[in-house]
Amino acid sequence: MQVHDELVHVAHHAAALQGASGRASLAGVIADLVQPAEVIDATLPIGDVNIVFRDAEVTSVVVRGGPASSRVGIVMREAFTRVFTGRLGYGRAMLEHKPASMVTNWAPLVVEPGAHVAEVAARAMAREPAHRYDDVLVQDTRWGATSAATLMRSLLVALSDRSTHDPLTRLKTRGALWYALARRCEAARAGQGHFLLLFDVEGLHRVNASYGLATGDAVLVEVASRLVRALPQGSEAGRVGADSFAVTASLPVADDADAASSAEALRRRFAGALVQPPGHLPPGAWPAVRTVSTWSTGAVSAERLVLHAEARMRERRMESWRRGGGARSGDAA
Repeated sequence: MQVHDELVHVAHHAAALQGASGRASLAGVIADLVQPAEVIDATLPIGDVNIVFRDAEVTSVVVRGGPASSRVGIVMREAFTRVFTGRLGYGRAMLEHKPASMVTNWAPLVVEPGAHVAEVAARAMAREPAHRYDDVLVQDTRWGATSAATLMRSLLVALSDRSTHDPLTRLKTRGALWYALARRCEAARAGQGHFLLLFDVEGLHRVNASYGLATGDAVLVEVASRLVRALPQGSEAGRVGADSFAVTASLPVADDADAASSAEALRRRFAGALVQPPGHLPPGAWPAVRTVSTWSTGAVSAERLVLHAEARMRERRMESWRRGGGARSGDAA
């Protein structure tokens, strides 16, 4: 019962996230998971159904009510084996020539191929205990099915991905990126520099107010895309705030002077990638992006790099407010 309750919680939580986002399904649609299903007629002798289940890949069969009936049912392998064997082993003798309709569940969960996985999983977990883990049938040009286990696995993978990746930009989240930076710093070795660059999208609130939230989202997606395209080998990007991004990198350096030069080269590389307004956005919607960098050539904690970079970004914001412009700089930790 505890496992079931946890699965129900996961399914409903995922469905709520999906509904709140207003975007694509958290774990895709059921068509992404469906497998072709075996279809039999309700009049097929149960002995012949047993032959169908000899294929180890078949976990369930779809049962059609007949030419003049719109009824659709399902026979699950486990339930069929239990009935066909019988309590005293006489199931085969008693049922072999009986129609498949006798062992059919005529109230299966049937969904359209475009149904969201999270919603289907929630409905599946709400079924009565005897059929809670039956396969879900998918009605398309041909019948398909997917298991409850596959549904929940898809949700768990999607929720895990959501915890480490920003749904909008698909970049790593703040926590995931700082964790990766910590691993970089722990693996520090001689001749290697660790770099952290922060990017602050200036005036995103103005873009949202003037052009709408969809345009603001498009700006963030474009910034993320450009950062990814500009990444050198040995680096990764993340979204670390509502309007801020970061890049971490580990690059070979000879000394502090070389590291400082590399940090400035990285800053210029990304600043250059973010200058030109994209053609698909309204004129004036492309904001300036403020950039600061920090670096270390020796043993340093990820927390120190992050705190130093954030302190420098706060200073640059203050300078920008005082001067009415955006400054850029690179600093060593």
